[in-house]
Amino acid sequence: MFVWTPRVAGVVTAVVINPCGGSNNQRWDLTDSRELESVAFPGQCLIQQGDFLFVHLDPCLNSIAQHSATQSNGLVTSDFRGCLAVLGGPNPGTFVSTRWCNADAPEQQWDNVA
Repeated sequence: MFVWTPRVAGVVTAVVINPCGGSNNQRWDLTDSRELESVAFPGQCLIQQGDFLFVHLDPCLNSIAQHSATQSNGLVTSDFRGCLAVLGGPNPGTFVSTRWCNADAPEQQWDNVA
């Protein structure tokens, strides 16, 4: 599964999961500055603000809250804190946030697709 977000002007919208469909709103690029940039919304990157609140899109500003790295064990780590995680089961519309990293937690496992 991949993450995506609807875009609503002036409203912070949580990033959620949906079944894989291959569309650009489910694709992300890890930039040279280590930001996860939306393919569907260039210049918009994942950001996690506050204590484990949901992640959302924000302009790519090279902020520590936007710095991420993909790990060989499937984790997506954040310089700000924690690892990218699905908050609940694999149902469509489930929020994505960060949690303390746990390589054994299935909700923190992500696939890289070329």
